[in-house]
Amino acid sequence: MKDLEFIEELKQLIEKEEMPPPAPMEQRWTACSQSSMSPASSSAEDDIFSWVGIIMHLPTTVARQRKEITDEFFHYRHLTQAELWDKYSAYKLWAKIEVPKDKDELAALQARLRKRFPVDAYNKARKELDPNRILSNNMLDPIFGNKWKSILPWLVSHFILSYPFYFWIHHMYCLLVNLLGASA
Repeated sequence: MKDLEFIEELKQLIEKEEMPPPAPMEQRWTACSQSSMSPASSSAEDDIFSWVGIIMHLPTTVARQRKEITDEFFHYRHLTQAELWDKYSAYKLWAKIEVPKDKDELAALQARLRKRFPVDAYNKARKELDPNRILSNNMLDPIFGNKWKSILPWLVSHFILSYPFYFWIHHMYCLLVNLLGASA
């Protein structure tokens, strides 16, 4: 029962470090995904994945207090990353990844993602299905090791994106991920 062991070890880490736990913490479970780029991907159809959501609230408008809360949250995140993530094969949701500014941290993130996900196949699909980099952004390119820049900022600055166009982009991106998962 690795899911409950993770929570127990997380609780012990919080107590050992005498740090205030972020709240609320939620834990939920899902079935596996067939998409190979999903953090819940698995070839075993019976696998169940536990998602642990940790939320940081900033209940004050005082800049100093907000900075202290944010610093404590990142301290907490770095501790859990160092102590628990590899042990429990924990991966962040794609939308929650912050691109490290430090080159060594970025290289470590890229190497960790390559161990778990088919990054080369994903980059190949991106290159074939999105040669003009319309669906790319400043998060995807660095974490997947692409050197070229996204054209999305240029599109946004030169065009007013209508809702139907945005909706189409969103669905094309989902389709790209799902097609990759189905072909793996």
